[in-house]
Amino acid sequence: MDNGQVNELPFFIKASEGEAKHSKKIEFSTFKEYWENLETLAFRIGVSYEEHWNTTPKIFMKKLEAYELNKKHELKSQDMMNYMLGKYISYAVNSPKKYPKKPFLENSFEEKKGPMTVEEMERVIKRNNRILGGKFIKKQYD
Repeated sequence: MDNGQVNELPFFIKASEGEAKHSKKIEFSTFKEYWENLETLAFRIGVSYEEHWNTTPKIFMKKLEAYELNKKHELKSQDMMNYMLGKYISYAVNSPKKYPKKPFLENSFEEKKGPMTVEEMERVIKRNNRILGGKFIKKQYD
């Protein structure tokens, strides 16, 4: 966003491919026009009118970047929740006897005191691979 031009929109308001082919760069003759155009974007990311007009472009861009990172994190988190829900449904429908008695991640956040043994590390790696659908290839170490 230099020289009064807006080249790229944040990921959460990008145009579809069809719209992008027909869109043109938006040029502004003054900074005021450019800043007024960003008002709607500011409102979308939760910046108030007063805050938008009393902040600097550099701070605004940092807020926009932070908002984008938060949205991406939310989307990844929601995707992981959907994946886990799919795993639970899969167990419930396809093999009810194997349905987990406890949530997959119930013990994942508990801190254990002291160093882990090699066997404990291997058990955690296997469990995480199984939860995430990976494969564990056992190799012999010297």
